[in-house]
Amino acid sequence: MRPNVKAFVGQAAQAFSFPEPVLEIGTKAAAGQERIADLRSFFAGHRYIGTDFQPGPSVDVLLDTHLLGVRDSRVGSVVMIDTLEHVQDPLLALREVHRILQPGGLVLLASVMNFPIHNYPWDYWRFTPAAFDLILRPFQPRAVWCQGDPLAPHTVLAAARKAATLEEQIAFEASVAALEETWPKHVQEGPLLRFEALLDALVRDDPSGEGRPLAPLMGEATVEQTFVCPDDQLTRVDTKYVTHGRLNTCHLTFQLRDEATGTVVAESRYFGVHLLDRVWTPFSFPAIPASAGRTYRLIISSRDGREGAAVSPIVCDEASREPEELFENGKEASGTLCFRVLCRTQEYRPADYRGLSGTVAAVAADAAVPSGIEADLLRRIAVTQSEHLWRVSAQVAAGLDRAFARMDAIDARLDALAADSMETLTFIRGIRSSVAFRSMRSARKLFRRGGP
Repeated sequence: MRPNVKAFVGQAAQAFSFPEPVLEIGTKAAAGQERIADLRSFFAGHRYIGTDFQPGPSVDVLLDTHLLGVRDSRVGSVVMIDTLEHVQDPLLALREVHRILQPGGLVLLASVMNFPIHNYPWDYWRFTPAAFDLILRPFQPRAVWCQGDPLAPHTVLAAARKAATLEEQIAFEASVAALEETWPKHVQEGPLLRFEALLDALVRDDPSGEGRPLAPLMGEATVEQTFVCPDDQLTRVDTKYVTHGRLNTCHLTFQLRDEATGTVVAESRYFGVHLLDRVWTPFSFPAIPASAGRTYRLIISSRDGREGAAVSPIVCDEASREPEELFENGKEASGTLCFRVLCRTQEYRPADYRGLSGTVAAVAADAAVPSGIEADLLRRIAVTQSEHLWRVSAQVAAGLDRAFARMDAIDARLDALAADSMETLTFIRGIRSSVAFRSMRSARKLFRRGGP
């Protein structure tokens, strides 16, 4: 376990309410990490259960993440820290977590993206922030963060509730804000960057990594870059820096100005300790609704920058495009700043291709199923077969409806024929009972009797 993710659990334990019991999945610590991997102390006074699929220190119960032997809605909170990358089927594992959590229950996750392989005992997956948002879609509300380079973060983190009430959702958002506000600003692993579905609207970069640095930002020095935003909902601008191989304790100051009105629409500070050499640094702000086609000026400075503790913005030699202009200390400069313009887009909502439709027989209880993977396969087969049977039954029902309609038509025709027959019979009886008909019959008898 890494110090930054342990700090995340500690901060989350202060910011969120954790319903009981608290179930930690993946409690067994790697050799030498027994002390740092202990999360139980953050939940003093809570009923806390440590689980793993192998016995070890702090492991109270042996459980398979793919097939948790817990009844539905019996767990208050689930904690999975630096565990999910070691799970064979993360989607199945999160479905199991969702199943066992009670309504309003909380799940806390942390895993890796830009990180070396670590076989404790196996290492399968790396997660982008969008991947965390995807596997947590059954939960609402949810929040996903990352740390490090926004294009290649070293850590991805999340908190989410299951089927929260309106009051619980409001409390959740307040807890998220409190966690972000109280996150230690000095930790070198970086601040918490909240995940949003964003579109790379404009990119100016030097793919070779040889972009030239400008003079270090100190005192009154400024770097300014103008650009036209291609889309609405402008919400982030990323830039690159050279750190000169040292730890920088200065602060970068970002400011975004609307060129047409001269209005400052966003500003922020970023601690230089978190800057990494030649990687993207985020400047985030509330989305600007009607930003498409408008010209903005990005202004970067570092008032507390000083010799030996300052960074330099990176410029690529790509020709600037009208009306993009680069200014260094108020004077026009050649090239263009390495920057990315990101706009909020409609949330990507892919369907879960393995989502279960309806309740399937509990194959989890079948002793013949040796693993969660096979159980999940059987679930999917059962779903496929039930859907096929449903389609067949629908076709049979449609055929029966057509047959019944034909039978109704035949029955109506028979009724009509019967009515016609009754009318004919009545007509015949009327003729036979008439005086003329009886007279004719009498005359016929007399004729036959008096014949030769």
